Amino acid sequence: MSEGYVDLSPIVRNINALADTVNRVGNAVVSLDNRFTSEMAIVKQDLDNLRKGFITMMEENRRAAALQRAITEIIRVRQELERDYGNYKIVRNTMLGILEATDLKLIRQTTIKTCTEELMLSTPRYWLAPVLIALSAWIANDKPLATRALKEALRRDEEKTCLVFALVCRRNQRTTACFEWLSRYFAKQKANDMQESIIAYINAYTNGVFGVDPNNLCEEYISHWMNELQSTNPNFEQEQVDYWKRVYATYCKDTTGQYPVLAEVAKPEFARINEYLMRVNATPEIIAFFSNILNTEVDREALATAIDNELIKLVKNYDKDEAPLREEEEYLNDVKTSNGNEEWAKKRQALRRAQRADRKVDFAEQLSKAILAPTNENVSAKKTAIRFMNGYIKGAFKQFIEEKAPAYPEEITINTFAWKGTTKDGSNQAELIKSYEKEINGRREKELTDLKAKNKKKMIAFFSVAGVFAVLALIGMIVGIAAAPAMWALFAIGLLLGVIFLVLAFRVKSFIKTKTAEINGRYDNMLKAGAQKIIAAIKEYVAANAIVHGFDAVASSERLLLGQNEEEETEEQAEAEEGDVDLEAAFADVTETTATEETDNG
Repeated sequence: MSEGYVDLSPIVRNINALADTVNRVGNAVVSLDNRFTSEMAIVKQDLDNLRKGFITMMEENRRAAALQRAITEIIRVRQELERDYGNYKIVRNTMLGILEATDLKLIRQTTIKTCTEELMLSTPRYWLAPVLIALSAWIANDKPLATRALKEALRRDEEKTCLVFALVCRRNQRTTACFEWLSRYFAKQKANDMQESIIAYINAYTNGVFGVDPNNLCEEYISHWMNELQSTNPNFEQEQVDYWKRVYATYCKDTTGQYPVLAEVAKPEFARINEYLMRVNATPEIIAFFSNILNTEVDREALATAIDNELIKLVKNYDKDEAPLREEEEYLNDVKTSNGNEEWAKKRQALRRAQRADRKVDFAEQLSKAILAPTNENVSAKKTAIRFMNGYIKGAFKQFIEEKAPAYPEEITINTFAWKGTTKDGSNQAELIKSYEKEINGRREKELTDLKAKNKKKMIAFFSVAGVFAVLALIGMIVGIAAAPAMWALFAIGLLLGVIFLVLAFRVKSFIKTKTAEINGRYDNMLKAGAQKIIAAIKEYVAANAIVHGFDAVASSERLLLGQNEEEETEEQAEAEEGDVDLEAAFADVTETTATEETDNG
C-alpha cells in the first residue's frame, strides 16, 4: 500500500449498513402508522356505531316510556270526558242525526223522545243542548218546551244558536224564519273583528242559497258593516281606493318599446305620455278580469253543500269547556298509534288546531282578498265581494285613469341633434323638416367656413415660405456660378426647404378637400337621420294621440262592472203545513219575550 493512502471502504460499508437499517426502521414506522391509522378508523367506526346504537336505544326507551304514558293517560282522560262531558257527545250525535236528515218528518220519534228537558239541565253550560231540545220540541209540536229551550240556547250562545236555526230553516224551506235567524246572527258581528267563516254565509246569502230576502234584513247589516268601518277609520275610503289603484297598477306595461323614437327625442313629454298610455292600455285587461268573474255561473248546489258542511263542522266542534280534554285525548291517541312518536303527535295536534280555528278578519280586507284569489277559486265569493266593494272598485278605477290624464301633453318638443321643434298633431311636419334642414345646413356652412379660414392661412403661409426659399435657392445658384462653388450649398438648402414647404402647402390644400368631404358626408347623414326621426316621432305621437283621444274614461268606468248579473229571483216557499210548529211564530214569541224581559230589567 502506497504511503499516505487511507482505506475508507470499512467506513463506507458501515454507512451503507446504517442506511439500510434506517430504511428498515422507516418502513417499519410507515407500516406501523398505516396499521395504526387503519385500526383507528375501525375504532372510530365502532364508536360511531356504538353512539348510533346508544341513541337508537335511548330513542326507543323514550318512545316506549311515551307510549306507556299515553296508554295510561288516555284511560284517565276518557274517564274524565265520560264523567264530565258524556252528555255532550250524546247531544252532538243526536243533533248531527237531525241535521243530516233531509226532512224533519223523517226523524224517528225515538230520537225526539231522547231529547228531554233533563238533557238540557244535565249540560248546564253547553249551548248545543238547548238547541237540540228546541228543535226536537218543534218537531214534536211542543211549543212551550221549544220556546223555553230556545230562550236558554240564546242565553248560552246566541251567535251559534242563530246560525244553527238559520240552517235548519233553510233546509225546510222556512224562508222568512231563516232570514230572521240569519239577520240576528249578522247583528252579532263586528266589521273589523269578524270570524272568518262569516264570509261563507254572506256569500251564500248573496248568491241566493238562503232564498230571496224580501225585506233585505241581511242587506242592511252588510251595509251597516261598511258604514262601521268608515266611521271607525276616517281614512277607510281612501285606503280602499289606494288599495285598488295599486292592484290596477299591476296591469300596467311600459310602452317605450311601442314608441322608441318618441321616447328618445321627446323624453320629458314621453314620460307623461307613457304614464297615461299604460293606464289606458291596461283598461281592457282590467275590465276583462271583472267580467270573467261576473259572467261565470255560480254552482248554487255546491255552495249550499259548502254551507251545510260549515254548520255540520260547527256542531261537531268541541265545546270550549271540553276542548282541552278532547285535544289531549287526540294527542295521546296519536302518540299511541305512532308507537310513542311525540314529535309527530304534536305536529298533528297543531294541524288540527289550525283547521278548527275560526280566525278574526277585517270585512273589507277579506272581500278584497277574495276578489284577487286565484282565477278559478271560489267564483261565487268573488262575485259577492265585488258586489259589496263595487263603489270602491269603480272609484279607484276612475282615479286611476283620470289622475294622469291632465298631465298628458298637448304638444311635444322634438329634440334631435341639438335641434328643437314643437308639434301638436304632426300637421307641421314639413315645416319642422325645413327648419331642421336649415339648422343643420347652417351648421355645415359655419364649420366649412371655419375649416377653410383656418387652413387657408396655413396654406398661404406655406406657399409664401416655399417662394422665399425658392428665391434664395435662385440667388444662391446665380451667385454660386459667378463667384464660388461653395454657394451651391445655399442653393441646395434653399431648394430643399422650398420643396418641403411647397409639399406642406399642398398637403393643407388636400386636407381641406378631404375634411370638406367628411363634413359634408356627416351633415348629409345628419340631415337624413334627423328627418327620419322627426317623421317617426310624429307618427308615434299621432298614434298615441289616436289611442288617447279614442279612449272614453267615463264609458270605461261604466263598463267596468257591467258583467254583474242580477240575483235570480226564486219564489218564496210555502208556510209550514197545518200541524207543524210555526218557526216564524216561535221566533217572534221568543224575541218579544226577550225584549219584554230586557225592558223589565232596565
